Amino acid sequence: MTKSLIEANQMVMKKMIDYIGKIEPRQKIPNNAKKFILEVLRNSNHVMKKFHVDNALLKGVVQIDTTFTGTNHDRRNWRPNVQINADIPNAKHGQPHHYGGEVNLTGMDSRNILFKEHVEIPEAIFQAGRPTHPKLRLEINPQTSKGNATFGEISKVQWEGRWKTLPQKGFQTFK
Repeated sequence: MTKSLIEANQMVMKKMIDYIGKIEPRQKIPNNAKKFILEVLRNSNHVMKKFHVDNALLKGVVQIDTTFTGTNHDRRNWRPNVQINADIPNAKHGQPHHYGGEVNLTGMDSRNILFKEHVEIPEAIFQAGRPTHPKLRLEINPQTSKGNATFGEISKVQWEGRWKTLPQKGFQTFK
């Protein structure tokens, strides 16, 4: 368990960055693209690094997805989605208040891999989280962050970050 939202944010990001750093480049992501992805995620101004701020300011931000898409030199595609989220307790799965992280990757070998990490947060400092009710859907905020890079004539990578918020009806805080 962590003592602060910023510490939880940092712990989740570190685990995801470490995981991506260990992905075998030959079958999943070209090495130059993997280095670019890590550079984006390590950037202190990246939206996922500041998730705790948007979550704590009660903007209703409970999830941020950053999706990278790319093509390698022989035109094989790959697509990792990196996500940070805040979840309210889920009795069905035995999960407490937490920040979570996921890396869902479809590699150049067309195989999917999934990594998940949770950092428990004390209820007293938890602000807002994704609902457990199956009919309550998150809203996608029109605000995005984007970037891209090209490696040679064919190999390229693009990324886009999207915020997901609680619907205006059903916004729930924990203070």
